[in-house]
Amino acid sequence: MLRECKQLVNPATGQYGFDFRGKGFPTAFIDLVVTSFFDDIDPECMYLTRDGKLIFEDPRALEGLKFYIELYKTAPKDAINWGFDEQVNAFVSGITPYLFQDPDTVGLLNELLKDGEYKTAPLPLGPSGRAYPTIGFAGWGITSYSKHKDLAWKFLEFFNSPEINAMWCKQYGALPVDLRVYENDPYFSSEIFWGWNYMFNDPVHYQFTKYPLSNEAWSEWNELHETTMQRVLLGKMTPEEALKEWAEFWRDAGLVK
Repeated sequence: MLRECKQLVNPATGQYGFDFRGKGFPTAFIDLVVTSFFDDIDPECMYLTRDGKLIFEDPRALEGLKFYIELYKTAPKDAINWGFDEQVNAFVSGITPYLFQDPDTVGLLNELLKDGEYKTAPLPLGPSGRAYPTIGFAGWGITSYSKHKDLAWKFLEFFNSPEINAMWCKQYGALPVDLRVYENDPYFSSEIFWGWNYMFNDPVHYQFTKYPLSNEAWSEWNELHETTMQRVLLGKMTPEEALKEWAEFWRDAGLVK
């Protein structure tokens, strides 16, 4: 993909390659690129290998981060300040034709583009021959102090039934939680969702992996991740320094036993 992005770049005509996200919590794509250089990511934690070691202390992470920096060079320089809206606008206008986004972007793209004007594809595999997508579904819960747990549960059962969940996801864009929907509903078995369906059916190359959301440090992580990556892209910090800081953060958070 990097090769194709580089070939597209022509600043004189306002044409660039990758639809880069520099702000607004770009964590997911940074991690996806970095982990694609690994073939042994722990399915229970995006930041650990299967033998319990931090990925940020592994030389493969540095390779991945350098690849990420090269992708940034195929986007407009201002993309370092882009968030969701800027990404979508650049994609829809054709300035940057390669967009990485969550599936909930589909609903918006369907409003802004005509049928057949865009397609989805499976994530490119890294040098490891693998990719580690994160889950792109909506999640619901019931608080422990709810006075109507039974009623709330009945609503969740109803809302997550194949028919109702499919109806809601069509409007919002999230992926249905029931695999039967992809087989029974023409919309979710259409070409638009082909990329996600392909990954669901290829667990050898695509390992859906969790984040350490239960760790108390998670609320601080996204800001640190973004600000240090910004400094790297601006040449104010080396990739090696960023990885060291990330590793220290998660060691202090107790992610490694």
